[in-house]
Amino acid sequence: MELVKTIQAALDASRSKLIFILQGMTVLAVITTIILMVHVGPLSLLLFMTAGQGLILLSVVLCLILLVTQKKIVQREHYGPGQVIFRKGDTGDRLYVIIQGEVEVVDEEPGKEERIIAKLGAGDCFGEMALVNDEPRMATVRSRTGINLMSLDREGFVALFAHMPPLRRFFEQMVEERAKSPKQRS
Repeated sequence: MELVKTIQAALDASRSKLIFILQGMTVLAVITTIILMVHVGPLSLLLFMTAGQGLILLSVVLCLILLVTQKKIVQREHYGPGQVIFRKGDTGDRLYVIIQGEVEVVDEEPGKEERIIAKLGAGDCFGEMALVNDEPRMATVRSRTGINLMSLDREGFVALFAHMPPLRRFFEQMVEERAKSPKQRS
């Protein structure tokens, strides 16, 4: 119990420092903007563009870190062999990334034999289609082996999806590919 309290205190201290840094960055951005507006010239314009965009990017990253540490948006999960992570038709609430182990993506139709659509391993992700399309899960996913996962909830996924265009394009392409022709991976 003492270890949990120590970890919680460290997280609280980290959040306070991060909030202080974000406030300082905001003040610095305002002061920089005022100074550069008074002294308009090619160098000040270059500094404004570089410093302004850098501060904005840094503040977005720090806000995401704060969001993740504050609400436990990212979680580690473990499943034993043969356990169902989610079923076809379930509401999509999380994106999963496989850290270790394997899962199989299964199409289950009542009265029909199940069909394995894909086998995924370390570094692969699943569950994104329901988050991107805001539709129920399209397949059942179960562990083939004991697996360790990292999961990201809908709120965190939406925040990343909205603020990071390369990540958004990556997931949109992945969803398109998986929707067109789900292929078997071993």
